[in-house]
Amino acid sequence: MIDVDETALSNFNAIKTLWKIEANVGDTIAPKDLYTITHPFNDPAIPSILSLYRYAQKHRVAVFFITGRTANDLNG
Repeated sequence: MIDVDETALSNFNAIKTLWKIEANVGDTIAPKDLYTITHPFNDPAIPSILSLYRYAQKHRVAVFFITGRTANDLNG
């Protein structure tokens, strides 16, 4: 079982963008802006986890991915 966000996929680019917007401690970001930063999801695979996944597949090990993303994020 492998978690998706920040385990199998890197959200670092979205996080860097968010840091630039929230220049001051306590700043908040509008939901519309957060959506713009995080959609579409184009998070790259973390190479070591991708290798582990491929190794597991090669050896016929079932791999399950879990996430906190919602159904609305599927097309994202």
